[in-house]
Amino acid sequence: MTKTLQYSLVIGLFSILLASGISAGVAALPEQVPNVARFVTSTTDSIVLDVYESKGCSVKYIFEEMSALDCPPAIGRLMGLQEDIQVFAVDVVANDQVKATEVQATFSGSGVTVAVLDTGVDRTHPELKISIVSGVSFVAYTTSFDDDNGHGTFVSGLITSDGIVPKSLGSAPGADIWVGKVLDSNGGGFLSDTVAAINYVVAHDKADIISMSLGTGDPYLYKGKNCDRVYPAMTSAIKNANAKGVTVVAAAGNDGTSGVGLPGCITGVITVGAVDYTGSPAWFTSTGRSVDVVALGVDNYSTKMGDKYGTSSGTSFSTPVVAGVVALMIDKDSDLSPKQIQEALRNTAVDVGGDGFDRTTGYGIVDAVAAINYSPTSGGDGGSEPKCNKGMQKRGLC
Repeated sequence: MTKTLQYSLVIGLFSILLASGISAGVAALPEQVPNVARFVTSTTDSIVLDVYESKGCSVKYIFEEMSALDCPPAIGRLMGLQEDIQVFAVDVVANDQVKATEVQATFSGSGVTVAVLDTGVDRTHPELKISIVSGVSFVAYTTSFDDDNGHGTFVSGLITSDGIVPKSLGSAPGADIWVGKVLDSNGGGFLSDTVAAINYVVAHDKADIISMSLGTGDPYLYKGKNCDRVYPAMTSAIKNANAKGVTVVAAAGNDGTSGVGLPGCITGVITVGAVDYTGSPAWFTSTGRSVDVVALGVDNYSTKMGDKYGTSSGTSFSTPVVAGVVALMIDKDSDLSPKQIQEALRNTAVDVGGDGFDRTTGYGIVDAVAAINYSPTSGGDGGSEPKCNKGMQKRGLC
């Protein structure tokens, strides 16, 4: 079967965009109004809100989709209102969790380019516009690499958002982004387009890192060490990228114990799973022997289309956090090979899934500080010609 698999194999995005449900948890309130709690309601009808106010509530906000009210706790519950939850700067947690924050004062990813293969990017977003260097569309219906879905914009922000809104700061805010649009407005695409994009990046020396928050679904999920024989063109593309000094990072997927999809299950890929802010494995994170490391992938905060921001969950979003850490590593030492980078990430990760490697969290949570200070024991690119990556070019070292 694997020999007859054609290039029309459809990619199923690994991005589980979890609905932002409203859960119980009273917001912190000013000391002068200790008997008031924050509630939310799906209505914005002024007549209904007048009724709530007549019962002792005050309308705090009226949004497009919902309203927020301050009410005496007993009154709010009696009227069946939902208690609001507290808001946390979750992407600051992502950077703190992988210790990128401790590195960014010295290394920001400056001079390093990450190729984001996704749905495109909103290149006018204030957090991203100075970081987008160029791009190419690989989908049939448009020549533009503008984002018509939102997924690629969110991913790009997790790498390089400037932090105008501080909690949106990317893990490598100084890095540049090259955009390969390989997924359509519905978030779907073909492996063949992705292979073409990888090959283009390498052939035209567009980036030092390729980040892919995408992958295949059932029945193309694998629990073993690799899936190298399933789609030879993808395996060759990644092998060639590594040989030319391009580090490839990809999502493990959101299929739980069913296995890891392509390209995450291919040898030479740094495959990323997801944990929550406590370091516990996310319920959806794909498991398998090909998982390398994990990072925050639950309620990540990032850029959205139209100059907006928001939260989403999935290994799609732990992946760019790690890609950003790789950019920090290359910023410090542009001679690192993809093999050395993978070794450093594995050997310095904080073990959270038991003693040593496990199929859910790999070698553990990425530790940017330790990875940057790690001295690799492995060789370079296995005898290939010395690479001249984008960081070296910009420093005039080639």
